[in-house]
Amino acid sequence: PMVAMLITLRDSARVREQTRAAILELADLIDLRDPYTHGHSQRVAALAERLARRLKLQYSQVELIRDAARVHDIGKIGTNDAVLLKAGPLDADEQAEMRRHVDIGHRLLRHLPEFWEGAELVLAHHERHDGKGYPRGLQGDELPLEVSVISVADTYDAMTSDRPYRKGMAWERVRAELLRCRGTQWREIAVDAFVAMIEDERRDAAARQPVAVPSNARLSER
Repeated sequence: PMVAMLITLRDSARVREQTRAAILELADLIDLRDPYTHGHSQRVAALAERLARRLKLQYSQVELIRDAARVHDIGKIGTNDAVLLKAGPLDADEQAEMRRHVDIGHRLLRHLPEFWEGAELVLAHHERHDGKGYPRGLQGDELPLEVSVISVADTYDAMTSDRPYRKGMAWERVRAELLRCRGTQWREIAVDAFVAMIEDERRDAAARQPVAVPSNARLSER
């Protein structure tokens, strides 16, 4: 009986891992529908994971945030191409269809043991700290910190990526927008930590750049 139980547990673990891998692959394929969002979910997951670590959240929270961020837009599987790929502003009906992606994603994930907790974050990732988000208009402490972590990472990647109607924004402009929405769209602690994280990463990247040497520079005489 013990051997049979171990085999069952092993097989169950394998099925769970295969299910998780299939869902992540589906999320990546959905990103591929729009050339401007290729890799978006992976980038958001990486950003959100780094932010969660900077906030010193528990390991289980970091894992939850990473996986939920990776599949946050999976509900766009139910969004019409004409809406998803539209270059200009969406009209009211198109906005309503686009907003349904959070409900679709939640319904897709909520019965999977690997994602049932993350499904709640997927449903809430367009909620706002001030209650003006969707789909439920939750606000303040009704929203866990994890929502702001994923949402600020999602917004950053959207603003810095090229779109059909604009180029990706420079960091200075993105920083100003993040700080402007501090305390309204996101929790202050998430914005402050995210801005500090990006500035640290930019500073580290600049420090790693080789120093340019003028082409006409002469070696000093020995």
